[in-house]
Amino acid sequence: MSIYIDFDGTLCLNKLQHYQAFKEALLQLKVDKPMPVDWFGLTTHQVYESMGLRFMGITSDEFINLKRKEYKAREQDCLISIEIVRFLKLLPSTVKVEVFSNGTGKRIKAFLDNEGLDLKVFSFADIGLSKYNKEHFLRYFNDDISSHKLIIDDSDTVIDLCNLCGFKGIKFDPEKFKAEEAYEIYSSLGR
Repeated sequence: MSIYIDFDGTLCLNKLQHYQAFKEALLQLKVDKPMPVDWFGLTTHQVYESMGLRFMGITSDEFINLKRKEYKAREQDCLISIEIVRFLKLLPSTVKVEVFSNGTGKRIKAFLDNEGLDLKVFSFADIGLSKYNKEHFLRYFNDDISSHKLIIDDSDTVIDLCNLCGFKGIKFDPEKFKAEEAYEIYSSLGR
């Protein structure tokens, strides 16, 4: 049995900080356009592309570096999901648990270290992949030979991919997720 937990918006409750960083970067670049409705979960480069910023004379590097700087200034305000941590504490120590993300592994590892969590991290971004791409998703999760995989993510796209690929997915909602319920699902999958 393997358990995979998404980082941004699931283990790390940082949606507000990302949003504020994007808005501030756009403000500094004097861009008066609304954020894409589906912005959360997109990479910064994907937001750049979806907003058509290149056609406004803004380079990808300029936008990415400014958003990164703004997020870094807000990062200390990010909270960890207490319910996810409670769920982790319910698990036997023999269960493989890994944190995955479209964000950079270095940023994720620093957050986990700061929270005292020693978890393995996989970053799709670090190797030029995306968790939203079915081929990339399968390449990552099929590398694990465990017969049962439980994936916790806040993205409908990832949960849809779980269903499509025969993995058990739990849609994370910080208002509704309960450690005991997740543990029951884990227990029902077998070990």
